[in-house]
Amino acid sequence: MKDYGRLWDYDLTSKVLTKRTIPEEVIKKYLGGRGLASYLMLENAVPNVDPLSPENIIMFVSGPLTGTPAPGAGKYLVVTKSPATGGWLESYASGALSVEMRYAGCDVLLIRGKADTPSILSITDGKVELLDGKDLWGVDTYETERILKERYTNQRLGIACIGPAGENLINFALINSDIFRQAGRGGAGAVMGSKNLKAVIASGTKGIACADKAKLLAHLASNVQEAQADVRVENRRKFGTSSTMLNTNRLGMLPTLNYQKGTSTEAMGKIDADGVKDHVYHTKGCISCITPCGIMTHSKGPLGEQYVEGPEYETLSMLGSNVGIYDLGIISASNIVCDKEGIDTISTGNTIAFLMECYEKGLIDDDFTGGLKFTFGNEELFPNIISDIAHRRGVGA
Repeated sequence: MKDYGRLWDYDLTSKVLTKRTIPEEVIKKYLGGRGLASYLMLENAVPNVDPLSPENIIMFVSGPLTGTPAPGAGKYLVVTKSPATGGWLESYASGALSVEMRYAGCDVLLIRGKADTPSILSITDGKVELLDGKDLWGVDTYETERILKERYTNQRLGIACIGPAGENLINFALINSDIFRQAGRGGAGAVMGSKNLKAVIASGTKGIACADKAKLLAHLASNVQEAQADVRVENRRKFGTSSTMLNTNRLGMLPTLNYQKGTSTEAMGKIDADGVKDHVYHTKGCISCITPCGIMTHSKGPLGEQYVEGPEYETLSMLGSNVGIYDLGIISASNIVCDKEGIDTISTGNTIAFLMECYEKGLIDDDFTGGLKFTFGNEELFPNIISDIAHRRGVGA
């Protein structure tokens, strides 16, 4: 544990970095992740704070095994007060950020205050810098990542960035990493936007010391062997999380038409594992993952030829069966626009489906929707309505 517990506390307002060491007894009691984050929130958060005020804090948290080959240790945790619920927010994403943070000497990054202008927080070996990010304000997440990696000539750069949705303080805006990875629930992207923080980037050269490297690698080898023999792992490698749809439909809990139903015959063979499998051209896994479930699919839709990691089960259901859309090309296009704009696919699909049921039951009309027909299955709404939400345009506002 001697190499874990380095907390960097950065105030965007004063541009002052304070480094602290988390006490060993706290580390052992809470053991990283959400446990440690809950302790740190109680220690540092301002009671009754407005989630979008400068006084709210946001933390990027690694675990004691992050940066090692330990299975499943390649994610980072974002914790803050949620603008969507007013309560506890924890959201996870894969990507290089947490690994590069640890290699730079930071295990927990706590951010408070608000930058004067759109900014980028850069973490390198032993230091933090606040860089100008005005030229990236309004730029989508995919392009932001591309520009940052090119600007700093580092394709391994760890990045957590927001899109226009976070800048416009949409309360279910997300944080994007490594293009297709998102900390997606609860509105952490809006908290970054409220702080004028376009991105956090990290690059480090320090390693992670293991108390018993040989034992860790042996444990890893044992886990890999078990995983290779598990049919569930094989299914995830082939189908990604799309295979989940078969089970949720069978159990009567597949989100369908704003949860008016729990099953969908239309989804089967179109947007479930059987419907997705013929579009898979590549698979990938997160850092240190031994059960790679990141399927890369190719389809044709409103954006023309499109490539996306997934779509994941949650996206297939919430922007698929829940809104009455059963075309993989349209769902993939909606997925891409959500990612680029920096908005959560689950909350977005849920919000649109709610509006659709309201429309079909006569609770809202064409005057409210600006003439848009919010009927279930109306393919013409997608993906433009998603951009309207992110930019607060028309009914999207």
